[in-house]
Amino acid sequence: MIPKKLEARRHAAAAHKQTTKTQQNKNMKTTKVIITALGALAIATTLGFAQDKHSGPPKGGRPGGPGNGQRPKPEAVFKKLDTNNDGALSLEEFKAGKRAQQDPTKAEGVFKQIDKNNDGQISLDEFKAHRPPGGPGGHGGPGNHAPGQPPQAPAGQ
Repeated sequence: MIPKKLEARRHAAAAHKQTTKTQQNKNMKTTKVIITALGALAIATTLGFAQDKHSGPPKGGRPGGPGNGQRPKPEAVFKKLDTNNDGALSLEEFKAGKRAQQDPTKAEGVFKQIDKNNDGQISLDEFKAHRPPGGPGGHGGPGNHAPGQPPQAPAGQ
């Protein structure tokens, strides 16, 4: 009788071993599928980000600038703002400018600062006097202000 019990144990052990191997094979296949899917997802994500456009300023300039690292000339900005070509900027023309539209609440105050003779219009000379010449930001450096002064650009630009 001992041999039959031994044979039964061996048979049960072999069946258990076969079941364990089958389960391990299933687990390995599942693991391979998961790893492959994660790899494909990682590649797709990388490619998606690689196609995004850079949203910073253009090379050599600032957004809206000429792209060569220099500010546009005051005369060119003034001419663009002077939509009725009368040689002076009205408050309405000034407020229609890009800078004024960025902060409309300050536009009228800046207009009054630039309008030195208080005639309700900004002449080219008043406009140029408020906007010093120079490279990016005037005064040869970044920002639109004299050294030690806070930035303050005409709102109509």
